[in-house]
Amino acid sequence: SVTDIFYGSLKRLAGALGTLKLVFMINEASQLSQRYQELGIVLNIVGKNAGLMKSEVDATTEAVRKQGISMIESRQIVTRMIQSQIDLSKATELARLAQDAAVIGQINSSEALDRLVFGITSAQVEVLRGIGINVSFEQSYTKLAKEIGVTQNALTEQQKLQARLNVVLDEASKITG
Repeated sequence: SVTDIFYGSLKRLAGALGTLKLVFMINEASQLSQRYQELGIVLNIVGKNAGLMKSEVDATTEAVRKQGISMIESRQIVTRMIQSQIDLSKATELARLAQDAAVIGQINSSEALDRLVFGITSAQVEVLRGIGINVSFEQSYTKLAKEIGVTQNALTEQQKLQARLNVVLDEASKITG
């Protein structure tokens, strides 16, 4: 009957669409796996060039991932931190802060961590304000300069980066929970 032919055709079409979707999912999983492997290679090279042990880099990446950061994003962020010379011992603390900042910014914690690191490395307070971190980098430079007995103009870029990291982590208590 016409109804049987129609339902038979509909079943074949649904099966074909299901197969097509499965092929797309397998392809996407393969691409993500390849990207993860590539990031691992890049991370190891950047870590080695910075004089870090592979075990230290891997442990940091795993600690960040355990804070709810995606596998790919954890490798990207740790690579960016190494390149920017951000103290890796602060990675877990930043990832924890990202969880709270994500709620404020209405984004996922991987994106929040990316914004935190970008805001710190680029000295863009506007990026941080969007996720609830309200800081003054100028004040952090003044504070650090006073602590180490130099003028603010005498601070190196690395010292300024450290001042920005410190002030962002100090603000964490205001958005925790």
